[in-house]
Amino acid sequence: LASLLSAANLTPNGIPHTRGKIIFNVGEELLRSASQNSRISKDRTRAGWMLIAAIMSLGSSCVKGLLPRCMLLWRNAFPKSPKDLESEKARGDAFTWLISL
Repeated sequence: LASLLSAANLTPNGIPHTRGKIIFNVGEELLRSASQNSRISKDRTRAGWMLIAAIMSLGSSCVKGLLPRCMLLWRNAFPKSPKDLESEKARGDAFTWLISL
């Protein structure tokens, strides 16, 4: 789906803006539900960010209305304080963090 979205930017007609918004909603929901099941959380997170990245490749006309929500997702993806950062680092080993990032 992400590949098709990225390729839609090259077509003369592109895709309707409502479709981009729907796909952004799916990506956002994947990110928000990633913590529900630890077995597939990494896959949900990766798929969610991949869909959002594909939407961002469609250009400013499609992204303009979604930018505030995207910035909120970015803000929530990172620790809010140095204390939170240290607790996140303690969750896994360094190799796991390198693979995830």
